[in-house]
Amino acid sequence: MTMDNGNYYFIKTPNNLMSVVSLWSSRGSSLDPEGKEGLSHYFEHLFFNKTRALPNKIAVLKHIDGMGIFFNAFTKKNFVYYYMIQEIKTQEKAYELLLQGLKDFDISENDIVRERDIIINEQNQFIDNPKLYIWNLADRGLWPRSPLADFGLGNKSSVYSIHREDVLRYKEILFSPENVGFLTISSSSISQQMEKTLLKFTSTHTSTNQPSEETMNFKDSNKLLCEYRPTETIFLTMSFPLPKMSRIIKDKIYLDYIRNYLASGWSSKLIERLRLEKNYIYWAFGGVECFNEAGYFRISFSTLKKNIRDTLDIVIEEIQKLQQEHLGDEELLHHKNAMKAHILKNYMELENMLWWYGWNIFTAHRQHTVGDYFEAIDKISSNDIQSISQKYLSIDRMHIAAIGNVLESDFRY
Repeated sequence: MTMDNGNYYFIKTPNNLMSVVSLWSSRGSSLDPEGKEGLSHYFEHLFFNKTRALPNKIAVLKHIDGMGIFFNAFTKKNFVYYYMIQEIKTQEKAYELLLQGLKDFDISENDIVRERDIIINEQNQFIDNPKLYIWNLADRGLWPRSPLADFGLGNKSSVYSIHREDVLRYKEILFSPENVGFLTISSSSISQQMEKTLLKFTSTHTSTNQPSEETMNFKDSNKLLCEYRPTETIFLTMSFPLPKMSRIIKDKIYLDYIRNYLASGWSSKLIERLRLEKNYIYWAFGGVECFNEAGYFRISFSTLKKNIRDTLDIVIEEIQKLQQEHLGDEELLHHKNAMKAHILKNYMELENMLWWYGWNIFTAHRQHTVGDYFEAIDKISSNDIQSISQKYLSIDRMHIAAIGNVLESDFRY
């Protein structure tokens, strides 16, 4: 059950032990200023830098831990969120800490310098992990010279360009009332007084500072992008560009189904064919992302160089089957049930529940429960899957990104 008042939302759950409270902003990394890429993420690191009562970051984080509260935050392309998980009896104390971070935020240039090396180390870890980095390489292939191509952490040059005045100025934009919202997931609501306090930081007006379609240029994409690394394993993605969120959101559930059908679980087609039959891969992953500016449908896996052409042929073959043939009733139902099972498995984790509701409320601008989603899954027809795969997954629009000991000549379309 969901309740909302202004830009405060409460999701009631039967879990009578834990709760999660969260602060959201509609400013994400895709809106970082040019030359200051990574600013949103930099701010995330500095949010609980110090308060009036606690003089430094170590003292703040120890205080949070000592109260039995888990704190974390994430920066995404279209939003950022800060959250705390705790016993229900402590949830208002957690909100008090979040509000204290909002009201007392301050930093010195030394704080900026101290955190810079940590962020650069985080950048290096991300780049050195090809399983993660391949998704960013795929984004760069889809959207070169676009803010969507950045992986949110910025680069060494942009991080060194960020100073105290940039962070303080950004704080006023990030937490301006039209950008801010709060979400509680708990079996017990917060007090009316706390709700009123939270609402003072929000506005009923939605932010208008999102990029328009006209300002984004996605025409110069790279259909094939390879990055050499001396590795035996080749990491691959196959991506299909999607329209911006406002145009794709109604069709997302069908794309989610196709993603699960192809690359989620033991009975998914690519696991069946590429792992169980061919022994080409360990696992296949799928993704459907909707951003304010654009989106993608993506398949990802790793394999040996000698298997590249066969694996691509099989992916293409399975997509074309969806476009040319109707799924039988039994197979359609099978993958609906498998899809629900994976959702339920993830839904049991409080952080995933927070992501589910937060993304739907603050980014997709809808109150969409898991029950609503299951009802929509039940209504999916084989005609839907065929028409959606024809509409968005045209093979001539497929983009390939690869990391490893590969060249463009190792691929064919």
